[in-house]
Amino acid sequence: MTLNVEDYRRFYADEIRFVANLDSPALVEAFARVPREKFIGPGPWQVGSAEVRALAAAGMGRATYVTIDDPRHLYHNVVVVLDAARDLNNGQPSALAHWINGLRLQPGNRVYHVGCGVGYYTAIMAEVLVQAGQWWRRKSIRISLLARGRICRTTGTWQSTRRMGLSLIRENAMRCSLTRV
Repeated sequence: MTLNVEDYRRFYADEIRFVANLDSPALVEAFARVPREKFIGPGPWQVGSAEVRALAAAGMGRATYVTIDDPRHLYHNVVVVLDAARDLNNGQPSALAHWINGLRLQPGNRVYHVGCGVGYYTAIMAEVLVQAGQWWRRKSIRISLLARGRICRTTGTWQSTRRMGLSLIRENAMRCSLTRV
């Protein structure tokens, strides 16, 4: 039996639930639904653990990464390198999940996400709020990362969009609404 990416995503959500001590079923479901690979750009990707990065930052070794090209392998509790030269990654899933869980998000709440990177965790929050919520995100980032994060929700599937208004760059903000159509 071969597992598909949705199976891996479901297992990942359950794993994040236990590692981050999540008590929000809606948040766990959001991790199972939002496709991480749509936000971080095309593979191959470099992934690594937060523990190895922390040890390297403390001078106890160096940060190393594993190169993967199968999107199913993105569904582990690892960071994904976005820009190695600037040491940018998409964030440790269990850490972000724990912090998001602490927000106690409910449909109808609003979220303003500062430092949203490519938007993966913003989309996770939006999935929790999708019934009636709104979200805003703001970050000064390079155009290449911004282009990766331009995602919209349409007819139940995630689709990358290639439109990117320079006015959004100049305003240093992106305003998007994720709602079910």
